[in-house]
Amino acid sequence: MIDERLLAWARYLYWCDLMRQKWDTYMSQHGGDGEDFAEWLGLTSYWYSSLFVVVEGWESNQFKDGVIDRLLNHPAGYRDLLRRYRNTVFHYQPSLNESRMLNFMARKEEHLFWTFTLHSEFCRFFRDWVDTFPGTAEQKAEFVNDIRSVVGFIPSKPAEERINELLKTAAVAEKIVANAKDTSVEELKDALDGVQRAIQHSREIASRERLERLFRLGSLAGNPEQ
Repeated sequence: MIDERLLAWARYLYWCDLMRQKWDTYMSQHGGDGEDFAEWLGLTSYWYSSLFVVVEGWESNQFKDGVIDRLLNHPAGYRDLLRRYRNTVFHYQPSLNESRMLNFMARKEEHLFWTFTLHSEFCRFFRDWVDTFPGTAEQKAEFVNDIRSVVGFIPSKPAEERINELLKTAAVAEKIVANAKDTSVEELKDALDGVQRAIQHSREIASRERLERLFRLGSLAGNPEQ
């Protein structure tokens, strides 16, 4: 049964992700030393603010996830700082140096690390929910298309795009190996083995990077299985 509350929440997550993508594009082009501070601040503020709307929806619906709940209850109080930041952005302030924005920004890279991790874990939660849909491959594909048309997106898993490209390469290599009738077949098999190893390596790296982020924030509390 489709949970309309979760889909409504996921739509806000999609809108938030659109802002994160714009922020990513800006950072990839300018990095942290971009000359246009006003643009950076605007993109950052709208991403952060839209993320807190996702937090509100999460809490209002009483969704549960061990990792996300630990992030929201982080002892550094990032959740409340994010709430205050959102209020500053979407309620007019006559001062350019608003303390509620400065308090969050004062954490330097710590606030960005927490925000990035929370955003990623929200996407992981939604993607995990999508992946639980039962049925045949055809039914699942139809379900995914329906969800994407309603919500706007299906989050990618870490390294998924890279893995998909490798899988396409592997499929081509398998066909070549199956039809090869000359001495090059061993070379092709070696190449295919290399692609498969690269896929596994990509998965391992993505998993390790996530665990490192979570352990750094102290969100796993010794339980990396969540």
